[in-house]
Amino acid sequence: MQLNFEIYKHTRFYKKLNQLKEPFLNDLKKCFLGSKCIPKNITLMTQNQSLQYLYLIYDGSIAFEMTTLGGKTYQLGNVKCDHTIIGEMEFYSNTLIQSTVVASEKINVEVISMALLEQLLEEKPEYHLIFTTSLSYDYLDSLDVMYQRILHPISYNIAIDLLKTEKKLTSFNSSIKEAERFGTSDRVYRRAVKGLMELNLITKEKNKLVIVDRKKLEEYIESMQIG
Repeated sequence: MQLNFEIYKHTRFYKKLNQLKEPFLNDLKKCFLGSKCIPKNITLMTQNQSLQYLYLIYDGSIAFEMTTLGGKTYQLGNVKCDHTIIGEMEFYSNTLIQSTVVASEKINVEVISMALLEQLLEEKPEYHLIFTTSLSYDYLDSLDVMYQRILHPISYNIAIDLLKTEKKLTSFNSSIKEAERFGTSDRVYRRAVKGLMELNLITKEKNKLVIVDRKKLEEYIESMQIG
């Protein structure tokens, strides 16, 4: 959930959200239990555990990952935070934590009391509009990523991922973690990257994929869509 309300400017109730913004942010501070500095690689939330707190992350990056009983892992990628609240979905649904959240770098957070937040929402139910707008926005964004991963081959997904110049999700340095982010094996991921490099569409610089010819890469994506 983003407290940067500008991303909701095209939503139906944006005007009302702007009216609620300042009073909500002031009231939210009353739910804070304290500030923490979380070092890199420290886990904030653990998959399948009960939610104890919500967190407000001012900036920096975090990583989401889900692991099956068989050991297969799916990486969402590094998520850039900008006054981001995590834990709101589990808070509303009263379910176990869906995915493990790890600090990708040192981050500063506010710890939010579940009990105080629940009390606030009961006293001022108009604030539910902020949460429902955010949840629906994030839900559709997640669906878009999921459908793209399912309906297109791995090479297409790698290519279109590179074309996103302004994105919340950023890549990993490890090919294994990148493969997990695209929901495939390291071998399949490396084979797809090799194919794109052989077409002279991308290259590698300092262990990162870089676009060689943006126009040709866009044409490649269009040809895949036609097919």
